[in-house]
Amino acid sequence: MSNTDAQKIQDFLNDIQTISTEQWEQITAIRSVFNEIGPELREGIMYGGLVFFAGKELVSGIFPYKNHISIEFGNGVNFSDPDGFLEGKGKMRRHLKILAKSDIVDKKVDFYIRQVEK
Repeated sequence: MSNTDAQKIQDFLNDIQTISTEQWEQITAIRSVFNEIGPELREGIMYGGLVFFAGKELVSGIFPYKNHISIEFGNGVNFSDPDGFLEGKGKMRRHLKILAKSDIVDKKVDFYIRQVEK
């Protein structure tokens, strides 16, 4: 990661923390899961969120909204989803809606992140 990317990510996290400590805690916890499961994924800032690349391909992202956090999966249509937590009806993309920090465990975020193509 370049210094510019690292600074953009830090600025994004600082901005979120200023706006909502709760959302900052959720985003940093989800980011930690991504970094633990997919350390080879490269981080960046795009489309108002923290995104993850496998090589040059955008594979996932964490996006803050007013009342929730969305974890987007670019190829989510192909994910196993036995509990039906994934939302969305697009051609390829699916997302998990995180309303509280407990959703990170309750909605098995790590299970879905493990399915991201690396």
